[in-house]
Amino acid sequence: MAMADQEQARDEILDLFKTAWDAGLESAGIAVVYLNDGQQPPDAQETGEAGSPTPWARVSLFHATGGATTLAGGLGAHKETSEGFLQCEIYVAPAQGLRQADRLAKIVKNAFRGQRTAGGATFRNVRHQEIGRDGVWFRMDVLVDFEYDEIV
Repeated sequence: MAMADQEQARDEILDLFKTAWDAGLESAGIAVVYLNDGQQPPDAQETGEAGSPTPWARVSLFHATGGATTLAGGLGAHKETSEGFLQCEIYVAPAQGLRQADRLAKIVKNAFRGQRTAGGATFRNVRHQEIGRDGVWFRMDVLVDFEYDEIV
């Protein structure tokens, strides 16, 4: 199966994330900011005292490479493979640090491990990275490489 286009791929990949995040015991109700949706990240002043901000996450999807992987057939169509990565930045109170961030990262990682979207996006190299203090938050990132084909 191949994706119709990049928009379909983005929707299917982000849907996997959203479904898992909304269903997670630790993550349900925690705000998520999506790249280019016009939302602003929570401000420490709006989320509580500087030492105990409300957790939140930012999800971004980046295409990195792509190109033709087959020659055009008799109808002129050919397959193009696109690759990139999803980045989920998780922000929690420093007092919660690794414990809460680990639980939230696990939800994100499990959303993609061994999965394939209806349009054929596959995922590999699912990993997390402890960033540490970032302003009034403790930050942990989850990175997921993806790949999918389009017939163009």
